[in-house]
Amino acid sequence: MRYTLGDVEKAVGVHISVIQKWESEVSIVHPKRDKEGRMVYSDHDIRILRRLKHLLYDRHLPLKEVQRRLFMEFSAEKQGPYAQIALIRQELLEVYEIVKNMGKHSDVSSTLG
Repeated sequence: MRYTLGDVEKAVGVHISVIQKWESEVSIVHPKRDKEGRMVYSDHDIRILRRLKHLLYDRHLPLKEVQRRLFMEFSAEKQGPYAQIALIRQELLEVYEIVKNMGKHSDVSSTLG
């Protein structure tokens, strides 16, 4: 399917100006132009933008890291299941480290209180 910028704004949940800023800074989304010259986005573009929003807003990652991850993720998608599994493994290891560090911090706070 093809979506207009307004459709993408609703689907992703951020203002049009944010989407346009992301497009200029993270060169992984490539909307096309329709016959009238309007930008049109694919389902794939929307998936990328939603993932970008998650990494920036929910995971609080810096833009450079988001760009690196998106490139790895969507490159892995094209390379097949083994690359996708490697990427998922990497994500799980990162989550494990975060949880492990949270446990260390909670031990310290409980001994201080």
